Amino acid sequence: MRIGDSGGMPAPVRIGAAAGWRGCAARTVPFLIVFAAAATLAGCRRRAPDAEILRATRPAADGRYASAGTEDGGAASARRLLADAFPRPCRISYRAIMTVVGRRFALTGLLAVGSHGSARLVALDTFGRKAFDVLLLKGDGAVPIEAGPGFDRVWIASYPARDVRCLFLTDPSGFCFEGVTPEGKIVMAKGGTGGAMAGYVVPPDGRAPVRFEIVRSGRLVYSAEMYGFRSFAGSPGLSPETVRAVSDGYSVEMTILDITAGPQPDALFEPPAAGGGGG
Repeated sequence: MRIGDSGGMPAPVRIGAAAGWRGCAARTVPFLIVFAAAATLAGCRRRAPDAEILRATRPAADGRYASAGTEDGGAASARRLLADAFPRPCRISYRAIMTVVGRRFALTGLLAVGSHGSARLVALDTFGRKAFDVLLLKGDGAVPIEAGPGFDRVWIASYPARDVRCLFLTDPSGFCFEGVTPEGKIVMAKGGTGGAMAGYVVPPDGRAPVRFEIVRSGRLVYSAEMYGFRSFAGSPGLSPETVRAVSDGYSVEMTILDITAGPQPDALFEPPAAGGGGG
């Protein structure tokens, strides 16, 4: 049985209709409902933590964290950290553990990020076989190129593609200072339509994880953490060594092995011809 199997879907299938992080906030087809129900029946569903971006308040001028709200204070440092986290364009090699309703998959692979908002994610299983291959289009949508044993084409265009769009393709420069949490964490946020809001939560000391959250109608619908910021030989700034994302019935922990900044071949970001792709 494939993860997220919905029957024979024609290839390629284009999923999503919202640009940037808004595509992450969009409802990701009914598989989320199926996974959440299965996790509940299995007794393994956990309540998502409260959204930190909703706890931010503007610091008073004489308050403890007043300087965090100024561009020469913590907000400026947070902005620089986010801007340097992932260069564009670049190529990233990684290994990952993906868990879907209790099933664990050990993966390795490559992520190519283009200079104009497109990306290509390739994952291999422990036997070196292609687990999945998905192309993220500029602005919105994803085209599943190939789905290996255990994966469904529509599912890979929804969940792994969503993680890439949220964490590697979202441009943090458009996020504005929202406020400071009671612990002094700086919140940079951006609103959307339909009551959706996305935001970064950056610790003042740089030791705790940087969080990325999406909230819809006051409910946390997506969260991810980036931590272990360090320099990579092929990248000009500090990038997280580990990225962890979680939603109902699904989680992934990615360890970044290498980042190489620079242009990527245009062929990587071209959709396959009609009838192409595997799975």
